[in-house]
Amino acid sequence: MPALLLACFGGLMWLDIADRQALGRDLQSSGVEVVAGSVKVNVAGGRGTPLISGIRVAFRDTNGRVVSAKLTEFEDDAQGMPEGVHIPAPGTRYAKPLTLLYLPSEPETVLASVDAQEWLADQETHATPR
Repeated sequence: MPALLLACFGGLMWLDIADRQALGRDLQSSGVEVVAGSVKVNVAGGRGTPLISGIRVAFRDTNGRVVSAKLTEFEDDAQGMPEGVHIPAPGTRYAKPLTLLYLPSEPETVLASVDAQEWLADQETHATPR
């Protein structure tokens, strides 16, 4: 029975990674690169360690409109930030200047460029499925 649970968990993790890679590939091929005007990270309590539960960004789209959206996917490492909503500290993964990739047809589909690059390079990810 434990082997079956482990196999199911491994399959779910593989699907999550495959979905992230597909999204990163779509955004790198069809997306637009911009720099976020603002970034706010929501850190929630985890089992022993706080985790990022959401990241809200604002940026100007190709038409000059300000778009406010949550990152579609992200790494959940809070990098030492306590619970609450924070502007990421300089030098952390989501600190400004944060380069984003978004789809012009769906500006709410947005990733941090660093995440898209790492996931496509098949780097180890630490985020949990949402």
